[in-house]
Amino acid sequence: MRLDIFRTYRLPFVLTALIVLHLASSPAISQKEPFVKFEVPPSYVSLILFDDPECPLKLSGPEKVIGYSYGALALGYTIANRSNANIKSFDVQQINWFGNIGYSIPADLKPGFAFYPGLDHYMLEGEDVEDLAAFDGSSESTREVLKTSNRYWVAMVVKVRLSDGTVYDASKKFAALEDYVQHNWDYFMDRPYDPRVAKEAYQKDINTKGLEFREFLEKLAKQKN
Repeated sequence: MRLDIFRTYRLPFVLTALIVLHLASSPAISQKEPFVKFEVPPSYVSLILFDDPECPLKLSGPEKVIGYSYGALALGYTIANRSNANIKSFDVQQINWFGNIGYSIPADLKPGFAFYPGLDHYMLEGEDVEDLAAFDGSSESTREVLKTSNRYWVAMVVKVRLSDGTVYDASKKFAALEDYVQHNWDYFMDRPYDPRVAKEAYQKDINTKGLEFREFLEKLAKQKN
């Protein structure tokens, strides 16, 4: 059963001065110019849902990526309570595979609601999926979204507070993820990614790095918190 019972706030965070300057000069932020949004095919941006068996919450599909012409992303997936207690609050971190930009999403239960065992919640609001433009990978409106740094994104539950007083904390795992991504992707940093035109060797490198990234996440999920 799916219920919209949480207040969620998508808070962008940045980890390099370069990205800070880029966001500060973004037309949508500095000038509030009109923008377009569109659903991005998984061949351009893949969303990886981190599954820690110890976590009271499970992330699952359907995965959906909404891109904004000024470069922001909204990530859609289902978050379900697989514990034996009600969920009071949780914190999800979303980060790209370069570790240079992401979103922190704290969620608090709305008054009068309960997130019982077995319930789930979809992490996109209605306004995120309304009035979508057709996706065109060659258009100017998709340029900021289709950067190599956006090729893979990870959604990870970092903290959960349960009604029985239990607190799940995967901060150490998230710190390990941040450390991994920030030290592995200099080679790709300034290159555009378009699967239709990318040179074979470059695309092979990206696919190899993506496979290594997924393997790292699988090993990280098995570690104790």
